Amino acid sequence: MTNPMKITLILVHPRPGSFNHAIADTAAATLRQAGHLVTVHDLYAEQFDPLLPDPEIARNAVLPPVISEHCREIAAADGIVIVHPNWWGMPPAILKGWLDRVLRPGVAYRFSETDSGEGIPIGLLSAKAVLVFNTSNAPPRRGNRKSLAIRLNGSGETALSRSAVSPHFPGRCLALSSPAQKSSGRAGLKKCGA
Repeated sequence: MTNPMKITLILVHPRPGSFNHAIADTAAATLRQAGHLVTVHDLYAEQFDPLLPDPEIARNAVLPPVISEHCREIAAADGIVIVHPNWWGMPPAILKGWLDRVLRPGVAYRFSETDSGEGIPIGLLSAKAVLVFNTSNAPPRRGNRKSLAIRLNGSGETALSRSAVSPHFPGRCLALSSPAQKSSGRAGLKKCGA
């Protein structure tokens, strides 16, 4: 591969060996086999502090070294992969804290100098794609399977692919595993039909 992509993979699950870990491991290995440079952050293993302290809110705040590192990596990433479970219809709170502390003004977005209060952000990230795997054992009627769109940079809309991994979503996801693979912590990644 002549131009390897820099991929940041964020793993959000408290139990080592979980199905989420298997998905993250498989995704990272597959991307590395394709020649990409992959940085993995396991937020629980790293004991990432999700609390946004008041002094960090200011755009020009002096950030702790770990937050600065995450900000530099996410700003330089060509692609982002996030793997998390859905609990009570939401990702774990540690992911929200990561978003608050890392996807901050001056890193992920800025506001126009002529902004008159409408608060429409201008994307700064260079990533061309974001892939989110979220696992659930809830039936489809309780989940949202629609694709989302987010602005990653000033050049336009970029699709955010969201994959709900559940035994209730056969043929409608990017990651499927048999019950045996799931219980053993092995993930089987493949693209499924719509």
